[in-house]
Amino acid sequence: SGVEDLYKDLTIANASGWEQYTLAFPTSDNGAQYYVISNGQPVMGSRTRALRQYFRHVRFGAFRVQATSDRAAVRPVGFTNVGGGPVVVLHVDAAQTFAIEGLRPGTYRITSSSPSAETIGDVTAGADGVVRFASSVTGIITVAFRP
Repeated sequence: SGVEDLYKDLTIANASGWEQYTLAFPTSDNGAQYYVISNGQPVMGSRTRALRQYFRHVRFGAFRVQATSDRAAVRPVGFTNVGGGPVVVLHVDAAQTFAIEGLRPGTYRITSSSPSAETIGDVTAGADGVVRFASSVTGIITVAFRP
């Protein structure tokens, strides 16, 4: 279980709340905790980077909004945080160029679950409400409004 289960729970079961695992536990990385304790230090578990893309940017009280893609290699999940900040979480199977439409104008931070490219950068949606960017990252990419 991991980010794919969260995706299905949100998009198929329409879950409105989700929790799983233990925060930390001194054991091997068996997927049951976000962090394992190794030599007295917390170490990120194998499933944590992908789940963190949701947990870091989708805030308590956020609500789901429709998000669709015309590409099979991109599965989006849309949210609006309390205060009106849009967040789009993308499950990406291939490197590509993105154009996300329907956003409010402003600056968006793009982050990913990839250890080599956690912060892709900031982009601006103009009056047309479109954010454009290219990424070679596969996995989970998040586009989050920066107030």
